[in-house]
Amino acid sequence: MDIFLITGEIKINLCYIPYMPMDIQQFENFSLLKQAVRQFFRNRNYLEVDTPLLAPFLIPEGAIEIFATEFIRPGHAAVPLYLVPSPELWMKRIIADSGRSVFQICRCFRNGETLGRLHNMEFSMLEWYTVRADYMDSIVHTEELLTFIRRRLGVGTLTRFGDVTINWEPPFLRVSMDKIFKDSLGFGLAELDDLEDLRDRCRGKEITVGPDDTWEQLFHKLFLSFVEPELPRDKPVVLYDYPAGIPTLAKAKQGTPAAERWELYIGGIELANCFSEETDKGKVLNFFDHESERKKRAVVSPQLDRELPDYISRLPECSGVALGMDRLFMLLYNIAQIQGLSFSPFYDRMD
Repeated sequence: MDIFLITGEIKINLCYIPYMPMDIQQFENFSLLKQAVRQFFRNRNYLEVDTPLLAPFLIPEGAIEIFATEFIRPGHAAVPLYLVPSPELWMKRIIADSGRSVFQICRCFRNGETLGRLHNMEFSMLEWYTVRADYMDSIVHTEELLTFIRRRLGVGTLTRFGDVTINWEPPFLRVSMDKIFKDSLGFGLAELDDLEDLRDRCRGKEITVGPDDTWEQLFHKLFLSFVEPELPRDKPVVLYDYPAGIPTLAKAKQGTPAAERWELYIGGIELANCFSEETDKGKVLNFFDHESERKKRAVVSPQLDRELPDYISRLPECSGVALGMDRLFMLLYNIAQIQGLSFSPFYDRMD
């Protein structure tokens, strides 16, 4: 009898879950990549931490579906637990208590996403926080990190990824989100403040506008349709000053409609995300309230980390970066797809 698991538009035959071996040389190279990362941060006196993958609560993030499970205790009620989509909730507690810059390489889990060339339900994340630094400082740190890794692994300044030659030499190309919108679409972020005007601009670009589409959803439709596909692929690109209309725990950039946030693209692939971390407790609570409402519409609505705003309010000035290790590995070694970089069995038999 065939038993199927249905997730989104994917049907997986659970009676045939094959072992998918990873090439042993890839294991070796991925191990060397992690060693290089650890050496870079240890040289700079960052504390390496190792935090739980199972959590009794999470930071509310409306755009992320999560995996839920439970701890079964004989003689007691089961305790709900969640696989972490990011170690952020634990790492910020450590920073608040220690005042230290910290880093971690860990497994993270995202549910409800389409499996594909760049996506898997679990993946390796490098996350680090630098105290007494902001998001612009973190651009330089990231350039230095990637340069150190390449040299440690013997990877040259010029590499091939598919049909593109990437020049990794810093400084990376830096473009504000306002400018990239003006260059790609003819209008900047300041002109997108009004929701109805944004709807009209989307319709003018022949983008379907739903009656319940939010400002954030419409912004992403424009970005994914017209901006992201046109980003340079032969040079790392940092898109900075993301719109403050996208709820995050990044600080607002004073006097602008932007947040102190950037994302790094290499070879057309989104590789890293960075904030100047918000420390105002009132703003953090507002974020929690807003995202909690969105999570009510999620398949799984987890318990929230209600203590975290207190910890965040005690953070020193700091900047955090999350970088996808699997995607970095693909870029460094010209690997076309994320499949095969782990033992994941969910690719072979999908109808």
